[in-house]
Amino acid sequence: MEDNIIVVEGDPTVPPTPPKSIDKGWSDSLRRRLNDSLEKPWRKDECSIFTVPHNLRSLDPAAYEPRVVSIGPYHRRKPNLQTMEKHKWRMARRLLSKCHDKKLEECLEKMMALENRVRSCYSEPIEMGSSEFAEMMFLDGCFILGVLLREKPDVEKMLLGPLHDEAMVRGELLKLQSSLKRAMDANFEGNDELKMLRAMEAKQANWVWAAPEGEEEPERGEIQNLLYALELVDHDLLKIENQIPFFVVEALFDLLLPPEGKNIPLFELATHLLNKIDQSEYYVRIGNPKFHHLLHLFHILLAPDPRKSEPPTPPWLARPNKQPASRGAKSILSCFRQDSKRKQELPWPSGTGWMLSATEQKEAGVVFKQKRQCSFIDVTFNNGVMEIPVLCIYENTFPIFRNLIAFEQCYPKTRDHITYYAVFMESMIKTPGDVKALQSEGILRIGKSNEVEVARLFNELCTEVFVNNSMSYLNDLFYKVNEHCGSKWNKWRAVLARNYFNNPWSIISLVAAILVIVLTFLQTYTSLYSYAHHAP
Repeated sequence: MEDNIIVVEGDPTVPPTPPKSIDKGWSDSLRRRLNDSLEKPWRKDECSIFTVPHNLRSLDPAAYEPRVVSIGPYHRRKPNLQTMEKHKWRMARRLLSKCHDKKLEECLEKMMALENRVRSCYSEPIEMGSSEFAEMMFLDGCFILGVLLREKPDVEKMLLGPLHDEAMVRGELLKLQSSLKRAMDANFEGNDELKMLRAMEAKQANWVWAAPEGEEEPERGEIQNLLYALELVDHDLLKIENQIPFFVVEALFDLLLPPEGKNIPLFELATHLLNKIDQSEYYVRIGNPKFHHLLHLFHILLAPDPRKSEPPTPPWLARPNKQPASRGAKSILSCFRQDSKRKQELPWPSGTGWMLSATEQKEAGVVFKQKRQCSFIDVTFNNGVMEIPVLCIYENTFPIFRNLIAFEQCYPKTRDHITYYAVFMESMIKTPGDVKALQSEGILRIGKSNEVEVARLFNELCTEVFVNNSMSYLNDLFYKVNEHCGSKWNKWRAVLARNYFNNPWSIISLVAAILVIVLTFLQTYTSLYSYAHHAP
C-alpha cells in the first residue's frame, strides 16, 4: 500500500505552474474600471442629494417618488411627470418677461459655470450632456423660484406684475378648491355642479401658472385637476431624490428679479412655504442658516430646542474637572457602579431607545400634556409630566417622515433628530389603544386616518433604519421615563388616583369613608377614655 504524499507549499520538488499569457483586452478593461473608480477632480465637497438605499425604498417605494413634478435628474424622464414640464416652461417665460433679451443667455452661462459644482452635489453620476444639464437646472430653478414667489402674492405682483386682469384670482381659487372638495366628498361625480367646478378650476388654475397675458392658454385636458396638483407640488419638493442645490435658485433669483426685489430674502420665501407644508405648531428660532436644498432646510427648521439638542453625556464618561488622574478614575468607576446598580433595579434596559407605551405609562402615573410654540419633535419629561407638541397626521405625513429619515441616514453631517423622534413615537405607540390615549389628550390629530393604520405606520417607520441611541437628544428623557415607571410608589399612586379620584363621586365616597373611620375611631376613643376614668 503506497503512502499518501502530502504536498507542502513551497516544496522545491513540485514543479512551478507555467506562466500564462494575460489577455490584453481583459487587462485594459480592468485598468479602465480602476481609473473610473477615482474621484472626479471637481468632487471636492461631500454630496447632499442622494438616491434612497434599497433597504429603505423597498418598504414603501411610493414615499420617495414624486407624484406630479420632477426636480433634478433622478426622475426627469418619467412619463407620469411630463405634464408639469410644460408649466416649467411657462414659469420660465414669465420670469424672463420683465428682463432684457440677453437675460436668457446670461442665465444659461451661469448654469454652465455652475455645472461641475452642481454635479458634485449628487451621489450618483448624471448621464447628461452639459447643455441638457444646464437646461434642466435653469427650468427647475425657475420653477422652484416661481413656487416660492407664489407663497407671497404681494411680492410676486410687485416683482413680476399681475398675471391677468381678473380681480382676486387667488381668492377665487381658494373658494373653488373648498367647493370642489366638498362636492367630491359628497360623491357628486355625476353632478352638473361638480362638472362646472372642475371646468372653473382648470380655467382659474391656468391663470396662476400661465405666461403673461397674450400667450395662448394650454388645452383644458393638460391642466385637469391642476389645483390639486399644486398642493402635491409642495410635497414633491420635499422628496430626497427630487432636489437641486439651492444655490442654483439663488443664482437665478439674482439674475431674473428687478433691483427692487434684491432686498427680499429668498430664505424667508422658502421658510414660508415650508411652514405651510408642516401643519404642526412650531416656530423658527434661527436666523439665516446654511442649507443645501429645501429638504435640508426643512430638516433644520424642525430641530428641537438647541439647549436640548446635544446628547447627554453618560455618567461613566463624565470626568470631574480639576482632579488628579487617580482620583478621577475612582470617580468614574464610582459613577459606573452607581449607574449599573440603578439600572439593575429597573425591569427593562434604561437609556436604550426603549420605554413603555403610552397606555402603560399612564398606568404608571405619567401625565401627558400638549406643548406649544415649538417643533413637534421637542418632547420633554419632568416630574412625571410628559409634554409633547401636537402632531397632525395627514396623507403626506409619513412620506415626509421617510424622506427626512432617509436624508439623515445618507448625509453624515446632520443630527438624526427625526429618526430619534420616530423611535420615540414607535415606543409610545404599540397598539391602536396608544393612539387613542394620545388622541384623547389632543397630542395626535389623525384626521381621516384610523388608529390601527396610524399605529402600524409608526411601528414600521424605523424598520431597516440604523439608530445610534447613545447619541439621541431624547436619551435622557428615556432614562427619566423608565426610572419613573419603575417606581412602585408611582404605580400605587396612579392606581389610587385612577380608582378613587377619577370622578367627583369617587372622591366624595372616599372622603365619606375616611370621615366614617375617623368618627368611629373618635367614638371608640371617647368610650374607652370615659370607661378608664369612671371605673371604680
